[in-house]
Amino acid sequence: MSKQEVRQKARLVYIHEPDSSDCMDCFFGQDTWKIKITDNFKDGINIVRSFKPDVVMIDYLLMAGSLQETNNDIKELLFNFKAKNVRSKPAVIALFSSYPDPETRAYVLSAGADDFLIVPFLFKEFQIKMAIHMERCDLNQKILWQKKKLIKAFEADKKLKTQFIKIRKAFFEEKNILHNSLKQINIMSQERNRLKKQLSELDTSFHDNVKWIQSFLIKMIESRNEKNKGHSKRVSDIAVFVAKGFGVKENDIEAIRKAGLLHELGMLFIPDSIFSKDASSLSVYEKDLFEKVPVFGADLLEKCKGFKKIAEIIRYLNENVDGSGIPEGLKRRYIPLLSRILAGADLLDDLLSEPDGTSADEILSRLEACAGERLDPNVVNYLERYLVICLNKSREKVREVGLYQLKPGMRTGAGLFTSTGTKLFSAGTVLTEESINMVVKYNMAYPVKETVIIKVE
Repeated sequence: MSKQEVRQKARLVYIHEPDSSDCMDCFFGQDTWKIKITDNFKDGINIVRSFKPDVVMIDYLLMAGSLQETNNDIKELLFNFKAKNVRSKPAVIALFSSYPDPETRAYVLSAGADDFLIVPFLFKEFQIKMAIHMERCDLNQKILWQKKKLIKAFEADKKLKTQFIKIRKAFFEEKNILHNSLKQINIMSQERNRLKKQLSELDTSFHDNVKWIQSFLIKMIESRNEKNKGHSKRVSDIAVFVAKGFGVKENDIEAIRKAGLLHELGMLFIPDSIFSKDASSLSVYEKDLFEKVPVFGADLLEKCKGFKKIAEIIRYLNENVDGSGIPEGLKRRYIPLLSRILAGADLLDDLLSEPDGTSADEILSRLEACAGERLDPNVVNYLERYLVICLNKSREKVREVGLYQLKPGMRTGAGLFTSTGTKLFSAGTVLTEESINMVVKYNMAYPVKETVIIKVE
């Protein structure tokens, strides 16, 4: 018996005839075996039930007698363990006083005995017999396990087959549904293409109508304001330049371009009797009407589909960054950026259109005076760049210099502002070592424009 199969103390029951227990002498001194001996067959059977031995040795004569009896309990206990767990069956060994004839051996083995021994026997012989028995038990256990595994596999296969039939049925149902769905999708796709084409035609027609309305309104504005013809177009160009400087989206650039062209639409609501008056002779009520021109224009544009964004830009044209403007008295960042840009563009063109021919330096000075009150300082920064670079009204040569290329003695061609709107220098300021250091210091906390416009002397 192997060490892996035998318990720490294997159990043995010996049922013998009276005065024939000498064969157990070979077990004396063997600590691995726990033995119980009885010469009463019925007592032995009870011991087997309670003791649950690994081996049962029975004298052949007692075994033959028990087999002739009709005691089914005894037969079930010792010999009929076929349906039970293999590991719980004790090895039944028949003991013969002399070597049995073939018929007797066949009878004993067919009756349920696992093996036989001839008394007296050696303990080593017994060990070999038990090793063979345990190996057979292992083999039977593996066969039983494989059988159970096979049964489970057949059951699982049966379940899978049932599930497959259900899935197959569901698949065909889904296939039919999918087929019908594809038909519907095809019909819907054709309808969608038709609607898409129709929508495209409507969209084209809508944009054509918007362009026509826009063109019509621009002509009405220009016919109303003959004194300053081209003002709307110039304001639009300036606003687009500044908006690009701020890096606004393409859609917003297009919106502010249109807003620049239509920002004086509210002038159409001013009566001719008031519109023709000189500015100095206007009453408070009449001045108020002119201040509300952007609101009148926005109210009209809001009613026209496709002009909502433009109306919003124009509505806040007369808001001042210090909160003193109309219609809502908004301050700084609460005024929409595009409205702040449009306000700056409108003011710059007004300054450029003054009949006395205001100089570039004076315009720069007046723009900087508006920074923080009427206009956003950052917008003023871009307006000055537009004036100096794009218009170059003073005909002075200017160039853009990197922040760290500034040198003492250079003269600024436009004002210099931080990202928060703080003015560092006015246009025409002569730079010193101290002022350059201040700019570098400010740039660490509040970034300054990457380039500075410098006059070429």
